[in-house]
Amino acid sequence: MGSLNRSLSLVLDEFYSTLRHVTLSAATGAGVDTFFSALDDAAEEFEREYLPELQQRMERIRNRKLKSQQQTLERVMSDIARDDSNDAREANPPQIATCRPKPDEYEPETHDL
Repeated sequence: MGSLNRSLSLVLDEFYSTLRHVTLSAATGAGVDTFFSALDDAAEEFEREYLPELQQRMERIRNRKLKSQQQTLERVMSDIARDDSNDAREANPPQIATCRPKPDEYEPETHDL
């Protein structure tokens, strides 16, 4: 349990050591210019470093969806074509031998009561 606590502590320490921060006073307004400057810098960093990767990921997801939709459409079209060919065969079914007797060979038994 001690090693888990140390690991989590190290992760949090690393996270907080790389966070950018500014000093800002809500009461006096001191540091507002620094805050907005840091905000502009963060927006530029997002557009420069994170947005291109995000757009690439979105494009890959879009391409996978399109490919999946195309494959599904091809399967549906294949199934429809197969059903159409089966319907044509069913319109003229081949003669199948059955185990039923012919009508003239079948004579029902009659019982007198």
